[in-house]
This record gives sequence, C-alpha cells and structure tokens, in this order.
Amino acid sequence: MHPKNNQVFAHVIGCVSVTLAVLACGAGPNPHAATELGDRRYSVVITAPPELPAGSSGHLVLEARPQAGHKLSTDFPTRLVLLSSSGLDAPTELDREAAEELREQTIRYAAPILARKRGSQTIEGKLRIGVCTGNLCEPVELPFEVNLLVTGGS
Repeated sequence: MHPKNNQVFAHVIGCVSVTLAVLACGAGPNPHAATELGDRRYSVVITAPPELPAGSSGHLVLEARPQAGHKLSTDFPTRLVLLSSSGLDAPTELDREAAEELREQTIRYAAPILARKRGSQTIEGKLRIGVCTGNLCEPVELPFEVNLLVTGGS
C-alpha cells in the first residue's frame, strides 16, 4: 500500500476508533474515553469525557509520545487546532506555548471544553507535531474527531 494511502487509512480508522471508544464508554462508569492513534513513529492518546451535563466543563487531552528510535521535536511549530459543534465551547487553536508539556518524550495538550447545548456534539481537530529520527525531523498532522453527549439543560 502506498504511504499516502496508509495515512488516509490510519485517519479513517482513527476517527472511527475515537467515535466508537467515546460511544462505548458513555454507557459505563468510566468518566473518560480514550483512544490511541499514530503510526510506527509516534502514538497519540486522546482522552475526553464521553458525556457532560449542559453548563459543565471538562477537558480534551491529547498526549503524543515517540515510538522506539524516535523523538518529538521541541522546536517544531507544534499546534492543536479544534473546530467544535455549536453545542460546545472550546479554543480554536492552542500553540506550542499552551502545551502543558513540551519535551522530546511527551507533548501534552489539555483543551478546556464547555458544554452549552444538549445533544450529540463533535470536536474535530488536527494535532501538528514534529517527529524526529536522529537529527532528521518531519512534520506530522494528525486529524481526529471526538463525539460526546451533552445531557440535561436546554
């Protein structure tokens, strides 16, 4: 399979995985749903509350870690871009300075989410990081989608 096709396939599977993990965990006592995306160079764990009451807040957490033989770039223009549905308030962009942790072994963002409107809500995003092998670094853009349910309220 061509490398570009691998990326598209990984994106589709990743989006489905995030959606299924969030939906599956919504019925149980687990307060957060998590899924792991990435490839042979890195992994990203995305954690979000599967359900929030209207008017309450939570966090969408993304944590990137390199796979063996790789490291994350601390110089790359690291960024988390978010687009949320109208029932959620979330920042549209968090730059490298907003990262809770920015090291060669971990890049971590915790984006605040405010539930406004009842119903099924979506956050689409892209995490931009640099992944390095030795001194050679390359940009990575990981698209994802997270669904959560806003309960109660109006």
